[in-house]
Amino acid sequence: LDLQVIEGLPDYFYPDEHAKPEGRYLEPTPYDGERLGDWLETLPHSPQLPGGMTSTEMMAWGGAFALGDWQWDVIGERRSTDQLTLGRAMIATFLEACLDRGVTLHTETPATELVRENGRVSGVVVEHDDEERTYSASDGVVLNTGSYDWNRKMVEDLKQLPAEHAASVAVPGATGDG
Repeated sequence: LDLQVIEGLPDYFYPDEHAKPEGRYLEPTPYDGERLGDWLETLPHSPQLPGGMTSTEMMAWGGAFALGDWQWDVIGERRSTDQLTLGRAMIATFLEACLDRGVTLHTETPATELVRENGRVSGVVVEHDDEERTYSASDGVVLNTGSYDWNRKMVEDLKQLPAEHAASVAVPGATGDG
């Protein structure tokens, strides 16, 4: 996973002596979606952002609400050539790694519970095709989740900002449940 610093976004507790003016937030570099073949169609689209730009570019172009200042030629070119950015680039990288390793993948299969044995996570319970299934894991379980933008308590605790003053373009399901 190739990552880059999102420029201009400070640490949660900046200017605390241990915080930094930037470097807390990372994003994937653009990813060539053609590498996924037919799996490219399974990747979700953000309902708020068009894709085709990095967060650093969006900030440099005036932010999430300055659509008139965005460089739509750059965005259009990337989208027309399946150059993925933001969350889609991250998901694509993990998806490609799974495909390369022969991992069996199920879509529309939410995890509902972690299985624990002898003090360690040994599997996961999922809902698949309207039935509950349990999968065992020999080397561990990876939880790949998003942020907490729509969880008022976490926003207030971690960003030290009243939730009603916070804005986000994250998907509505980004509630920190992971």
